[in-house]
Amino acid sequence: MTGPGTAPQAPVVGGRSAGPLRLGTRRSALARAQSEDVAERLRAASGRDVVLVEVTTRGDVDRAPLRQIGGTGVFVTALREALLERRVDLAVHSMKDLPTASADGLVLAAVPAREDPRDALVAAGGARLGDLPRGSRVGTGSPRRAAQLRALGLGLDVVDVRGNIDTRLAMVTSGRVDAVVLAHAGLRRIGRADEVSEVLDVEQMLPAPAQGALALECRADDLVTAQACAALDDPRARAATTAERAVLAALEAGCSAPVGALARTDGEEGGGELVLTAVAAAPDGSRVLRRSARGDDRDPEGLGRRLAAELVADGAADLVAVGPASPAAARRADGRPDRPGPAGEQAVLPVDDLLDGPQGGAVGSGASVAPTGSEDPPTGGPPGAQGVRTGTPPPSPALLPAGSASAPTSGDSSRADRGGRHGGAAPDGGPDRPSPHDTAPTGDAASRRTSSQESEA
Repeated sequence: MTGPGTAPQAPVVGGRSAGPLRLGTRRSALARAQSEDVAERLRAASGRDVVLVEVTTRGDVDRAPLRQIGGTGVFVTALREALLERRVDLAVHSMKDLPTASADGLVLAAVPAREDPRDALVAAGGARLGDLPRGSRVGTGSPRRAAQLRALGLGLDVVDVRGNIDTRLAMVTSGRVDAVVLAHAGLRRIGRADEVSEVLDVEQMLPAPAQGALALECRADDLVTAQACAALDDPRARAATTAERAVLAALEAGCSAPVGALARTDGEEGGGELVLTAVAAAPDGSRVLRRSARGDDRDPEGLGRRLAAELVADGAADLVAVGPASPAAARRADGRPDRPGPAGEQAVLPVDDLLDGPQGGAVGSGASVAPTGSEDPPTGGPPGAQGVRTGTPPPSPALLPAGSASAPTSGDSSRADRGGRHGGAAPDGGPDRPSPHDTAPTGDAASRRTSSQESEA
């Protein structure tokens, strides 16, 4: 019996008190921070002890480019194996690391309240994105971020980086790059949000599907653990991430394909509306498809599939299938030639420390960067390219309000098709104007699916 000031009693399973919940986590700083937060909330909700069990994934130790070592699921497979082998009772994932296909024998037990889903810029001297001079080197490990940065037409030299959060931030302080773009959620979770120069407006940089959200998985036959996890589930976060991931699944893209999606709520969950926006971009930023749609938050998957179908009809599948931009341009940040890689692959230099993929963690002696083939875009950019919103957001905006700048204001859907500085919706509300770049790749490109992982960093 529980009274005021007493701790809740541990549940009884099979005539005895249940033992501690074994929570599987990656060993990195961010993964542990996320898992400790979940463990604390589980202890409070269930009265059971929770112990962390470290599990090493291939994405933590392999120095090869993510697209070469399995792409989607590279940070997840080992945790799922530990679950199925009953070495752990539940696992905490950065939700955007999860493959869109469910795993046999496992269930998504909870999606806790979401952190800020937006991307953040960390730049030398606290510079904003629009203040960076042309030719400034901006590091990111995400093709989605790289494509959208190029599409802004700011003339930035977008370079490919790998390594944990601390390593990437050190690249800025050492001068190896002028700025890096990371998930704001990750920086907040490890206590480094004060280093953010600018939280990027979703009109300029749409996040990855489910960015900022966590996923709690357990075995389908473990009803006690599932019930404990259910206390942490946030219906709004689950609905939004379900819609976003449905877009990704329908486009048949891996988590680091140039695809972004963000859903926002309009009204209360269960009978309210979701406003879903998605973007697909050519890796060089020459063409950007951006679409929005509204739908009932009780059918988020249907909304995501519907918006994905619209993107596919407009050529998004071919944009997603295209490989990295200008692989021949890859070179080291110090100007020395990069090592040759497989034909058609972006060469990415090894990181000299133990890689923790997206989650941050152990910091070693340094890291290397290689340009992702940035073009020299025409001067200027789409309207508002210089006016990215700044400032620190509220502590934990799980979902952006439907009345934000990126939300459609009327009708069931909105369209924006940008080819660099060219194209876009006609001012009279008519059909999109044709763009010199508004042509999707054909032939073999349609059969090449990018399946690399986009990391939480």
